[in-house]
Parts: sequence; structure tokens; C-alpha cells
Amino acid sequence: MVFYEFYVRDQAEGDKLIGILPERRNDPERIDLKSIMKWPRVALGDKLDMNNVYLVTMAMCDGADGDFTYEQILSVNHELVNEE
Repeated sequence: MVFYEFYVRDQAEGDKLIGILPERRNDPERIDLKSIMKWPRVALGDKLDMNNVYLVTMAMCDGADGDFTYEQILSVNHELVNEE
């Protein structure tokens, strides 16, 4: 299972987790970073400074001992998405 962790950069208090979005689309060709990065604004409103938002793509996998493990796949900030 793939999911996206969204963080906002805060110079004073450190980065803060603002939400987690599970990937529900089955067709990987339909997944693009621009659509993923729209979620924080839709969920939290227009007052959110998207220039300070970044996401970390994570995958939940079965561990050798039967427990779940998590692997970071990708980390992307808002500026990189807008350059595409």
C-alpha cells in the first residue's frame, strides 16, 4: 500500500505532519504529482502556504516477521512539482 505524508516547513518549531493520504487509484498511469499536491489545499484551505508544503511517499510492506514495515519511496516539495 502506498500513501503520502504531507508536511509543512516551520522554521521556528520544525516540520509538522499535516496529513496522510492513501493512494487508492489502481492504474499507476493516472497518478501524477500535481494531482497529489492538490490534496493539502483542498483539505486544509487556501490559507495554507503551498511553498512550504512537501510530501513523502511511503510504502507499507510485509516484514519478514509478519509485521508491517514502511519504506520511503520519494520526497518532493511544491516547487519541484510546479517545474514539470
